[in-house]
Amino acid sequence: MLYLEYTPAAPLAGLVRSLWYAQAQVSAHSRERILPTGRVQVILNLNRDYLLDCPEDAPAQRVAPALVVGARSMCEIVDCTDMADLIGVVFEPGGFALFACDAVDLFSNRSTPLDDVWNAAARGLRERLLELATPAARLRCMEGFLRERLASAVTLRMMQRPRRFRLRCGCYAGALPALCARLRARPAGASAGFRRCFARRLGLRRRPG
Repeated sequence: MLYLEYTPAAPLAGLVRSLWYAQAQVSAHSRERILPTGRVQVILNLNRDYLLDCPEDAPAQRVAPALVVGARSMCEIVDCTDMADLIGVVFEPGGFALFACDAVDLFSNRSTPLDDVWNAAARGLRERLLELATPAARLRCMEGFLRERLASAVTLRMMQRPRRFRLRCGCYAGALPALCARLRARPAGASAGFRRCFARRLGLRRRPG
């Protein structure tokens, strides 16, 4: 088995926890249970044109080869054959907000085809990754793609709502402790809007109290 993990530098640092690559041709188990981390991931299968969705006590079903795996509040079952040639991105809590085309909580506890989020850019990314021969080159390609997406997202949001973007930049990655502290400090009746912001940016709803 080959497993590589890479922590990107700025400007992705604080938004992206890691980029990883896995290559496991043989596994002792057909399925594995993955514990929830509360983080959004993007995964791309480079071995075949689909991934396998594995419902509990049910046959596996083919889904898109590239997915946004939303933050989970429960464990997930994966088919080990998907690990034959797989690359992915793990975002920090709140880090996916700048890369998403919608509120992050809409991805929670579900897997969404990457094409539905990044459109043709997602297909182009996978095609580029398939053309590269080494894991290191694929990780560099993934990092470069994320840098381009981030630059475009920041430019667009600054053009649309420059003041609001600057005021709310703390709602993005690296600000989870501050978000929780601000949320606890607010009166119960005044925090509904902030709770919505918390859910939209981080992908999971925080329990009151």
